[in-house]
Amino acid sequence: MKFNKKCLYIAIFLIMLLKLTPAISIIFYDYNDKNYNNFENLKIGEIAEIDGLKFERVSDNLNEISPFSTEGFNLPTFGNGTNRSMDTTLLLSDEFGYFKIWVTNKSNAKMSVTVGYPSNAYSIPGKKTYMIWNSKKWPEGDYDISFTCGSGLLGSSYARIGKSPSDVDEN
Repeated sequence: MKFNKKCLYIAIFLIMLLKLTPAISIIFYDYNDKNYNNFENLKIGEIAEIDGLKFERVSDNLNEISPFSTEGFNLPTFGNGTNRSMDTTLLLSDEFGYFKIWVTNKSNAKMSVTVGYPSNAYSIPGKKTYMIWNSKKWPEGDYDISFTCGSGLLGSSYARIGKSPSDVDEN
């Protein structure tokens, strides 16, 4: 069986092209696109979606959110800036698989918020408030929520869980 050198070169080229496509897309990706992990340019009311989570820039006054009795967590303050990290757990059941988390960063520095998995770490800009929620039901489990800021945490966070997306809305 005889191989055509031209076909061999084309096949090698196509294989290399397929292998390099992810690297090429990173080079040309628009990192200012609000669908990437760039929340600093979001205006109040704008929403970005990343990794199945939605992020909405909201008013910087969490006092507008009334206290709620649904399961979740309530961290009314992270302290006076001396804590550099804080962890809590979000318990989702088979019935209650939706959540919404409100995070206010009162510090001037960026705060890292990890939602569920170490790979789901997101940067919340200083002096801003965001809502983070899942767009699809998550499986039953205990999900770690971590807050980290090298210069010290200042802010607050609240969470709700529900049976549906409408269960976790503010109203």
